[in-house]
Amino acid sequence: MKVQATSIGSPEEFNVVIQPMILEGDNLRLVPIYTKQDFAKLYETYSKCPEVFRWYPDGPASTLEEFVDLYELFQKDKNRHTFVAYDKNFSPERVIGSVQYLDLYPSHKRNEIGSIWIIPEMRGTYALIEMNYLLLSHAFDILKFHRTQWKTHHENIVSQKAATKLGFTYEATFRHHIIMYDGTTRNSMFYSVVLEDWPSVKENLDARLLAFKKQ
Repeated sequence: MKVQATSIGSPEEFNVVIQPMILEGDNLRLVPIYTKQDFAKLYETYSKCPEVFRWYPDGPASTLEEFVDLYELFQKDKNRHTFVAYDKNFSPERVIGSVQYLDLYPSHKRNEIGSIWIIPEMRGTYALIEMNYLLLSHAFDILKFHRTQWKTHHENIVSQKAATKLGFTYEATFRHHIIMYDGTTRNSMFYSVVLEDWPSVKENLDARLLAFKKQ
């Protein structure tokens, strides 16, 4: 799949350590966001499926104010970058979820894909595959990173299976890694794609996206 990357704004404007870019594939468009108005608009989609935040350390946001406050907190972290996912197959384009870069360290050529959520009706489709294809392609082909990681709650079996199916390799479990919003302790399971993995991972993702085209 061909990935189109278009610069938007500046790192200073978005308060991030990389050049913000819109990433576009066959079905999706990932657009960076950073304003309070952007977060409020994203809440319209999130409010229909708040359970998607169940596994996040900060937990679900129960009101617009809580959601905006949480994303404004994310925005203050220069090593974190939020995207909204638009599905181009709808007219007008439809917001189907969001994803973030975390632990962005260009000097060490590494980052993390995380805080992914997708509306229920788009799960099990091309959405998660293309979302990760766009971000991995951006990381390895444009930013020239050497490592992208994925970490998840030890009880989040769906996320663990997704990581493996997307081509991430399990590395280790950090025990007693995070205290969750409800006071429980999370062990974090770490997965990664590294530079030498990317060609085969890319080929596999391309094949999976092509299979959806043929349906």
